[in-house]
Amino acid sequence: MSSTTQTVTLPVCDASEIKNGDIKDFEFGEGEKKGKVFLAKVDDKLYATSAYCTHYGAPLVKGVLATTKGHPTLRCGWHSACFNLCTGDIEDAPGLDSLYKFDAKEENGKILVTANMADVLSRYGRSPLKSDKRAIAQADEKSSEETVVLVGGGAGGHHTMESLREHGFKGKIIMISKETAPPIDSVTSIDPDAKTVTIDNGADPIKYDHLVISTGGQPKKLPIEGANLENVCLLRTVEDAQKIVAGEQIQLDAGNLVPCLNENAKVAIIGTSFIGMELAGAILKKKPASIDVIGVDAVPFAKILGEKIGCAIQKDLENQGVKFHMESNIEKIAPSESDSSQAGSVVLKNDSPIESTIVIMGTGVQPATSFLAESGFKLEEDKGIAVDEYLQVEGKQHIYALGDIAHWPEYKSGEKRRIEHWQVASNQGRVVGQNISCPEKRIAYRKAPFFWSSVGKGLRYVSTQNGFDDIYIDGDVDKELKFVAYYAKGDEVVAVSSMQRDPYVAKSVELLSLGIMPSFSDIKNGKNILEIDLAGQSASN
Repeated sequence: MSSTTQTVTLPVCDASEIKNGDIKDFEFGEGEKKGKVFLAKVDDKLYATSAYCTHYGAPLVKGVLATTKGHPTLRCGWHSACFNLCTGDIEDAPGLDSLYKFDAKEENGKILVTANMADVLSRYGRSPLKSDKRAIAQADEKSSEETVVLVGGGAGGHHTMESLREHGFKGKIIMISKETAPPIDSVTSIDPDAKTVTIDNGADPIKYDHLVISTGGQPKKLPIEGANLENVCLLRTVEDAQKIVAGEQIQLDAGNLVPCLNENAKVAIIGTSFIGMELAGAILKKKPASIDVIGVDAVPFAKILGEKIGCAIQKDLENQGVKFHMESNIEKIAPSESDSSQAGSVVLKNDSPIESTIVIMGTGVQPATSFLAESGFKLEEDKGIAVDEYLQVEGKQHIYALGDIAHWPEYKSGEKRRIEHWQVASNQGRVVGQNISCPEKRIAYRKAPFFWSSVGKGLRYVSTQNGFDDIYIDGDVDKELKFVAYYAKGDEVVAVSSMQRDPYVAKSVELLSLGIMPSFSDIKNGKNILEIDLAGQSASN
């Protein structure tokens, strides 16, 4: 019987059970302590790793096998994390940790795997700092004399920090954030000529050799009467979420109490973007007295997913008790008759007032870049900032921007894009970390942007361009919300979305990145993208 700390070699299957291009998982262990190992075969070579994605625990066997830079990779079918099968190293976000790598060989007609049982049974991945350093670019010794300042404590900043150390950066890393949890300082100005950052705690300016700006977005508050009443909430920070979902009333600094989200709550959500719609779905689990969602558009998500899918998502929420007020304009938020400091209703210009004990604004975000404008940086019309293909701020040496604030050139069309999703910010952070650590081996950001959402039955989405001219849907949208949708400009597929059909979108990430996505005509004529063998294809990104 094997102990949980012992390294053992065990047969997992007959050699005939796994062929080139196959991915499978197998039970591994002896006695009561058993786990699973993942196995792939590419060009007659076996690759064995831990069996679950390090991001959210998805079974890797439901992912997509491909080839990147000449080595086999596995892309998770849920949220598109990607791993190097030669080393187990993480290559694409959202995961931070790598997979455990095991030895596998064929002997006497059996496939034998050698693995440490603790690694097989672990609920966590392997630190990327323990990567095979021979497999990735490494910084030289002079990096020990440099300082990287990260402005922003979100996903982009954390993945930049991980990538710097993964690529051997030996210098000082300073993270600055305005969050109430550490780090606690916020930036007031940047001096690119002096290479300094000034923060709001009165300390001397911080010198940098490289600066990474990933300050994310800040929620927009509608400029209407009543927007500042105490039970009118935004959603960005942990404190915002606690204010919305607290099991007990929350005492604010002024000593006032905000009503809790319980079975007596009457919730009004302003906005039918992803924030508003995800909130509606999440709050349903609290079983409040009512949920009303107010939107200015005729159909949610029509510009991104198409009217048919948007209508189906709305109907799904309506069937669970959510009431929608579409094509509605808000006149004001009226105070409660019993307490003038609290909102009592949302007053519409074209409908009856909506009684509410809590109002949540999910009305979008804008880049958090006011300090950049005050420091003389040129901002785009939407307050974002333009970067080149290496994510360096245009016209600014050694300054990078990523995530919600960055307009970057899409690798295929050259179109400038800015996407507000943490998977994009995370992957951009990984690129910036390498480019700072290894400037002689810097890489362009060439990822096909992927994101997911909890709306409906769990949305997956990837796109290489904004907008679409036509849409083809494979599956049942109206009854089951189980489909794959292909979006096209002309005969070119530029985006794919799905619900309950993994790993179609993960496969589409690979196909779009490689530039071998079938034509829109082929898709409509029945081409199944899951049948395309990617193990022999190599992506350069």
